[in-house]
Amino acid sequence: GGSGGSGGSGGSGKDSLPAGQPSGGPTTPAHPNARPSNSTGDHPKAPQHPSSSPSNAAGGAAFDPCFVHVDCKVGLEWVDEGRNGGGQGYYCKDGKTVDCNKDGACDTCQIHTDCSTGANWNADKWLWECST
Repeated sequence: GGSGGSGGSGGSGKDSLPAGQPSGGPTTPAHPNARPSNSTGDHPKAPQHPSSSPSNAAGGAAFDPCFVHVDCKVGLEWVDEGRNGGGQGYYCKDGKTVDCNKDGACDTCQIHTDCSTGANWNADKWLWECST
């Protein structure tokens, strides 16, 4: 019997890399928090904002006349007979009249007809509008 020769196993090791030398750099592990691409929780849809802006399109909302001097602090009132020749419309409750034909004398109003809740100042739009 006998097992024959050693067969040359073991060699000198010149073909293998030295110990401790990484091949190709470290591999990045998969991110543990990665979500599947079809996840629906990433961007929830914002609730649909009800349309609160008046419709200025042709055939849209009609606005009442308005003769409110700038810096009206006490709110508006509807006057049927008009003041100072201004005709019926909204006026400042302080009773002051103003010539709205002068530039910058009167505030802007977008108070739709049949506004039953009164008018409020909207500081974002810088105008009077029907309160909601």
